[in-house]
Amino acid sequence: MKTERYILLFGTLCLVTLSLGAQSFDSVPTPLPPAINAMRGETYGPALSADQQTLYFTGLNRADNLGLEDIFSSTRNSQGEWSQALPVRGLNTPYTNEAPMSVYGRTMLLFREGRIMVSEKTGHGWSEPKPISRTLTIGGWQADAMLTRDGQAMLFAAFERGDNGARPSINLYVAQRDSSGRWQKPVSLGPTINTEAIERSPYLHPDGRTLYFCSDRTGTLGGLDVWRTTRLNEHSWTEWSEPENMGPAINTPLQECWYKISNDGLYALYAVKGQGKHQLYQIALPQDKRPGPIAMISGHLRDEDGHPLDGMIYWEDLETGERVGQIATDPEDGRFFVSLPLGKHYGYYAESRYCFPQSDHLDLTRQDTSLRMEKDITLVLYQQLHGCDKWLRLNNVFFDVDRSHILPTSEPELRRIAAAIQQYGISVIVEGHTDNTGSDEHNQALSQARAESVRLALIRLGCNPERLTAQGFGASRPVADNATPEGRQLNRRVELHLKK
Repeated sequence: MKTERYILLFGTLCLVTLSLGAQSFDSVPTPLPPAINAMRGETYGPALSADQQTLYFTGLNRADNLGLEDIFSSTRNSQGEWSQALPVRGLNTPYTNEAPMSVYGRTMLLFREGRIMVSEKTGHGWSEPKPISRTLTIGGWQADAMLTRDGQAMLFAAFERGDNGARPSINLYVAQRDSSGRWQKPVSLGPTINTEAIERSPYLHPDGRTLYFCSDRTGTLGGLDVWRTTRLNEHSWTEWSEPENMGPAINTPLQECWYKISNDGLYALYAVKGQGKHQLYQIALPQDKRPGPIAMISGHLRDEDGHPLDGMIYWEDLETGERVGQIATDPEDGRFFVSLPLGKHYGYYAESRYCFPQSDHLDLTRQDTSLRMEKDITLVLYQQLHGCDKWLRLNNVFFDVDRSHILPTSEPELRRIAAAIQQYGISVIVEGHTDNTGSDEHNQALSQARAESVRLALIRLGCNPERLTAQGFGASRPVADNATPEGRQLNRRVELHLKK
């Protein structure tokens, strides 16, 4: 028992941070403020919210501990300053050890007495933690769990006692969800990652390729060091580049572990065990140690009156139709945050109960540097259709230039719209619009043909023909200035005119 306890707390812990306006980071370790690093007790077991503005961590022997290990949190303001860390209500008990491991949307994975537990954030706080799945129960304990960017795989560490005097081992595993969302049996990350030494704290960056973990394998500069490897095949969890030590800029003769990187890849937070206890530090990440660039999209999901909605945001690869991620909005304010690798054309759509789904797309095929975007989404409640008309733009229905044939990448959008129309018995006028390029006669004919193509597609997908009509308006109803390319793009659209 003592050996397990020692190994579980052994090492330094690393956290994520984002660059924030006035906030600056040095290329040498700088401790976090006393609001995080208390004078009394230890700080470890970090986890940050998706937007990286709330920090969760494990506190031990702090003045405000409820008992044993507890979960604490702190929030960061617009100047990058952390609030005074406090115990998280509803997650801590006086007689058991609790530690946050990662936060994915409004889902927290946490450690309690050797097992991976899950808690969901609600409008009233965090729910009672429950075991995530018996399938994941391997070895003596499991810890350091994290969900991948798409939420479909989980990486974690598991401890196994050595047989016949052999050294106990801690290795890294991955479990994937099946098509029904159930967790499958975990598999090892393979011999390139796992050795006879200790491997812990896997952190796969949202770029989907760069994995950081800690190990005391051959080549360590002292105790547990941080290592970096690259996933060589996006369809395989056992093919990795040879891990490289992060070097003396990060690793020292002390313990470095639980390493995580900011979404933009510029910075890291980590903890060093000095003078008998853990404290958290921050440092700028060397250029050659950073992960790949990604897109970071944040926003709020609201209804037309500005009220936050409890819903889901789904992302898909428009070329393959494959869903690549999903995230639940914050139940208190409707906020969401999504990280996406570059190089693909993504579609996304939002759903909430009793609302008509809404979608848009983001083309990252030519993007080669990290970017941040704010994308608020407004949904129409079905009850708001009574007594008034609504217009919804079909952002993910695509046509070739100056043509009315619907491209195959539009199929997921059309299926969602058809399902919603059938479910709620809505009457729809499909309206086509163009910019002012070309003659009035041509624009009128093109807008009518595109509207008719969408109407026929919805009928093919099961909608009642008697509830669907098509009407083209040419360039007569612009929503933006036709003098700019951006304005003309906004004016080229197909909308649904919804009626009850």
